[in-house]
Amino acid sequence: MARSNISKSPEIKSVLARIDRRTPSGQRDYALFSLMFNTDARVQEILNLRICDLRLVSPCPAEQRGFLNDRGTPLTRFGVRYLLRKHVDMAAGEGTTLAEKSIHHRSLRHTTAIHLVKAGVDIATISQWLATRG
Repeated sequence: MARSNISKSPEIKSVLARIDRRTPSGQRDYALFSLMFNTDARVQEILNLRICDLRLVSPCPAEQRGFLNDRGTPLTRFGVRYLLRKHVDMAAGEGTTLAEKSIHHRSLRHTTAIHLVKAGVDIATISQWLATRG
């Protein structure tokens, strides 16, 4: 199955809605995927974020990563892939078209680009933005 975009707003909402934000890991997952959906950042850009970059606390803890796994170590790309698959699978059971799609973390960047086009952002601007990231 080819990789696919989550191109519909209800699909994105469904994935985010299935995340249990009452738990620390659910809060992390919601922040992680909301950030990925809304910023078009590459997964490694998100994983490289430090608490200082987010300006959540002052003074800033030296080099503390923003997204940690359940063992307290930095989340990896493989961890993001696992979490995304877990939440997409849960949302797929709600009658969305997600069950028919093979979603990958890069799909989130493509989805952001689609949403920008639909919002009327010039394609040349989107192309330049995507090409200059990283």
